[in-house]
Amino acid sequence: MPQRKYISLIFSPDGGEQSFSFRLHKWQLWALLGAAVIGWILLMFGVVGAIFFARFAANERALVAENSRLRLALTKADSLQQELDEMRSMRQLMERALLVAQKKQEGTKYDSQQNTLQWLMRSSVFNTSAGLPELTKYLDDLKRRQAYIPSGLPAEGVITAKFGETGGIFKTPHSGVDILEKVGTPVKATAEGVIAKVGRDNELGIFIEIDHLNGYRTIYAHLSDVVVSAGDPIRKGDVIGHSGETGKARNPHIHYEVRYAGKPIDPLKIEETQQKNSEDSIANK
Repeated sequence: MPQRKYISLIFSPDGGEQSFSFRLHKWQLWALLGAAVIGWILLMFGVVGAIFFARFAANERALVAENSRLRLALTKADSLQQELDEMRSMRQLMERALLVAQKKQEGTKYDSQQNTLQWLMRSSVFNTSAGLPELTKYLDDLKRRQAYIPSGLPAEGVITAKFGETGGIFKTPHSGVDILEKVGTPVKATAEGVIAKVGRDNELGIFIEIDHLNGYRTIYAHLSDVVVSAGDPIRKGDVIGHSGETGKARNPHIHYEVRYAGKPIDPLKIEETQQKNSEDSIANK
């Protein structure tokens, strides 16, 4: 009897309905079974893959959230560091300001070139046992610091020469601004500080230099006279002299100059310079 090469499948429904059957070759049956197994394996891989990618997406969202939190914390840390630097600068500023006041009480002049730290070590001004309740109050008031940063101009008038201007009478870039004024116009300090120098030379004529105790210095030149002396404490708006035509001035005007850390900067762009110095300070930390 020859061997059958196919398999018959018979389906007999309940209820006496007519049954039906069909035949499959053995290779067809094995193919169906193989397809079913492969389909089941693919289904399992799909389920496992979906679970894996769901967890991966959740972890990714968690990492993004953590990254945002860390960036926010870093931003706050930079802000706190900047505030701390400002408070330290304020403390140094107030120490120097109190030093000037103490010097004035002693009847001596403040010399900005002296070793301030050594003088403070000897001075009773900063002796904690003496108590200075106002110092803490001043240190907490950061707005006080602004009084020592130059702002505005020493007199109202037309600016005839801008910062950095070259050509004409300027063989090198102009280091300040020139303000046209008639002789005798009051010249006012643009910030609080100490008179560092009062002098006269061939270029600037009669001039005054103020140390603002925070890296800033201002120069007022071509004056007709001065009403201050080296070592005098100065408040913003105080009259320090009068405009003139001394030195190499070709007309009555005030040469006004602002320097920070020894370098001339545009007096009309002090705020931009402050912002840049702050950003550089943070970047270097």
